[in-house]
Amino acid sequence: MIHCSAILQARPKPSTTKPNATPGIRKIRVPKPPPTDKPYVPPPSTSVRGGLRVKVAKVFHGMSVKQLADQLGQTVESVQGLLVGFGELVNRATDVIKLDAAELVAYVSQ
Repeated sequence: MIHCSAILQARPKPSTTKPNATPGIRKIRVPKPPPTDKPYVPPPSTSVRGGLRVKVAKVFHGMSVKQLADQLGQTVESVQGLLVGFGELVNRATDVIKLDAAELVAYVSQ
């Protein structure tokens, strides 16, 4: 004969309080002030031409994939995908890309 009660059949509810927390007392997080020792960096310059926003990116010889992605404001993976689509061999974010390929990616990603 097996005896089972409703208490044994039900799973206990997980406790929502931390073991060291005192009930009824909350810690208030004070937001940190922004750092003031860093110099001001203006946003990248954009101009409006024919109703389209044009973003200016500085492309130079010996540029890495990460530097190009930072200039364009995109992720490294998206820039790598575009470069592979154009036939460039890119393995890492630090690989140097050709100037022609960098210009083409900058033009397409506008």
